[in-house]
Amino acid sequence: MIEKKDIENMEYFVNHFEESSTILSWYLADEPEQEGISSVEVKRYHDIIKEIDTHHLTSLCVGNPSQYRKYVDISDVFIVEPYPIRSGQQYQITMVSDYVDAALDAMRTTGLRKRLWIVLQAFGYQNEKNKGWGWDREPTKQEMRAMTYLAIVKGVSGIFYYTYHGSQYFIKDSPEHWENLKAIVKELETIYPLL
Repeated sequence: MIEKKDIENMEYFVNHFEESSTILSWYLADEPEQEGISSVEVKRYHDIIKEIDTHHLTSLCVGNPSQYRKYVDISDVFIVEPYPIRSGQQYQITMVSDYVDAALDAMRTTGLRKRLWIVLQAFGYQNEKNKGWGWDREPTKQEMRAMTYLAIVKGVSGIFYYTYHGSQYFIKDSPEHWENLKAIVKELETIYPLL
């Protein structure tokens, strides 16, 4: 349930920053399906923001492919986040293409054509201090590169690499891993005109 104070805060924030050239999009919610936030509530966030700012996109990240259809028609940009390298289970890099396919299928089913972005895994276990929330290791350079190109080939138009900074992980504590990620981003920068 959206509280009146939350709406007032949102309106103030959007009014205050709508002229900023640094806004890529207004991020409506992160994994609302896992937080018990209904598609109706998220749509209300979108509508409130669009009443104030028609120049910037809205975006929404849904983590569970089985929930894509419930949320795919709300924001200007739909974001998926496959994190395939996990503890205690066999991982498949193709989880990336599976999530993209599921999102595109949800869009087709609802008759939508919109931007699709992806958040790729660039975090994992470093040591006992930086455990990485249960993921057993960081992706290798080859795995991050494979995830990146699977996403591009499948049709995403935006890529983020998730490297959360908190009490359990900080990417710069793994210098080689950090350099690998920067190299992949540099490679993308080089081929960007072709895409």
